[in-house]
Amino acid sequence: MQISPDTAAAFRHLLLGDFARLAVGIVAIAIGFVSLLLQALRWKTPDRVRLWFGLLAVLYGYRALLMTDSADLFLSGGAVRFQIALVTFTIGMPAILFGWGLVGRKQNRVTKSLLTINALMALLFLALHANEAVIEALFVANNILVVGFTIAMIVFLYRLPLDSVADLKALRLVILVWGLFVIYNNIRGVLPFAHSADYEFVGFAIFLCSLAYLVARRSIDTEEALAAIRNELEIARRIQSSILPEEMPRLDGLQVAAKYVPMSEVAGDFYEFLVVDQHRIGLLISDVSGHGIPAALVASMMKVAIAAQAGHADQPAKVIAGLNAVLSGKLQGQFVTAAYLFLDLEKGTAGYSAAGHPPLLHYRAADKRVESVVENGLILGVVPLASYEARGFEIRKGDRFLLYTDGVVEASQHGEEFGEERVKAVLARASDADAICQAVAREITAWTQGVAGDDVTIVAVSIA
Repeated sequence: MQISPDTAAAFRHLLLGDFARLAVGIVAIAIGFVSLLLQALRWKTPDRVRLWFGLLAVLYGYRALLMTDSADLFLSGGAVRFQIALVTFTIGMPAILFGWGLVGRKQNRVTKSLLTINALMALLFLALHANEAVIEALFVANNILVVGFTIAMIVFLYRLPLDSVADLKALRLVILVWGLFVIYNNIRGVLPFAHSADYEFVGFAIFLCSLAYLVARRSIDTEEALAAIRNELEIARRIQSSILPEEMPRLDGLQVAAKYVPMSEVAGDFYEFLVVDQHRIGLLISDVSGHGIPAALVASMMKVAIAAQAGHADQPAKVIAGLNAVLSGKLQGQFVTAAYLFLDLEKGTAGYSAAGHPPLLHYRAADKRVESVVENGLILGVVPLASYEARGFEIRKGDRFLLYTDGVVEASQHGEEFGEERVKAVLARASDADAICQAVAREITAWTQGVAGDDVTIVAVSIA
């Protein structure tokens, strides 16, 4: 198919006339999609500025393309007008969210009202787009809304303290320049030079490039901050790992194993051993309320607190009371549960005491059954002079014990907890301490489908 010279010349003339808008529109859409992609890659972050900026840029760029004479080559005049109006009545929503998010402010009554008005205008347009009088009234209302919001945003930015928002000086200048273009474009219909050209797209080009730079800088600063946090969390994780026993104690006729599965990089679960000699050992497990670094800091305090109890490791009630005395007044609103089991293999006896912790599970080889050993006092760190009791019982060859945190029994599947009975069933089946830990961890993972709701820590003991 051969194109006549006149047609080719007319097409070139059309493209040259639309060049500026086409360039702004294409660049805006490209920048918008890049911003949306970056937001998708960091969707878990609470900052949604890149999302609103991306939507704003894409919508504005698309409207810029629609407002060229070239758009008539691809769409009918009615379709072009409909889409321009639809974008006009919806673009205010990402613009408001972006502007408010850029200054780091939470949504308030004003922004919510503006968003509601924009949404109602868009819905009204969709319902009554065939009514010219209604559409004309909507455009007038939209112009008033845009001018009002733009002026309010400029005034708001110039009233903010300089240290309250990053890059506020640059942001003020950018919003002022674009705001003047926006205000001019929305009131030019009532100016004496009413038929003057529309230059808003020029202002938007300046605005877009400047804001893209500011958003990119914010993204880089955010990534650097996240990298620093990840580095600090990794250091905290290594420090916390160092406070846990590096290896299991080795006693004649006793096997000890432990499994530690934190929900996040650092956690509040803790376990420790007080080895008196080759026949006597104390085993502690504790659980700090909450998660993350605050809980991990308290767990590190437990390391010091339990070491101070070594002189009376054979007295479980005194050990728990000693931990409570050390922690009281130092937890800043947090609390700790703990359980302590002392075994004397030579005498064949055990002692147990706890503070608000899940029961000790004891598999009695002679009876081939599992029983819960309960001897709980107040949680640690609340009442400095709280008293605790201990429960004594006999132990025999083949007996097995399981200490665990509540993340084990409270592991959830569709709202149903794993529960103590399932833990007892695992303890009854497993043959030794290692097998107990592996079996419990495996069944918890299967039960929760790998999505842990809490830290999981298990300390198992088997008497050979």
